[in-house]
Amino acid sequence: DLNRTVAATPHNLASSRSHCVCTIFVEAADPSVAVVRTSKIQIVDLAGSERLKPYEDGSQSKKSLMKEAVAINLSLHYLSVVIAALNDNTKPVPYRNSFLTKLLTDALGGNAK
Repeated sequence: DLNRTVAATPHNLASSRSHCVCTIFVEAADPSVAVVRTSKIQIVDLAGSERLKPYEDGSQSKKSLMKEAVAINLSLHYLSVVIAALNDNTKPVPYRNSFLTKLLTDALGGNAK
């Protein structure tokens, strides 16, 4: 948390301004058959969605926060689109719409458990 950007918003004095994805790779070797199994674990802390109305007064600092809020909301929107596509069995699943959904492709689809 020390490296994450936070800013005061009308609803939260220390609002996270980013998502955090921690990816851990675990390898298990079975020497009897010379096989290495690799697993990937992803721990994700998403920034909360933001209301844009409080940022509309036009000050420079609020414009910067509004720009961040739009980016956060857009990435959360694209994540919801991917989840809806997976739920509806829609092909192709639009993983490429955002960096977040690209990062989470393996966790959301494929043989994820």
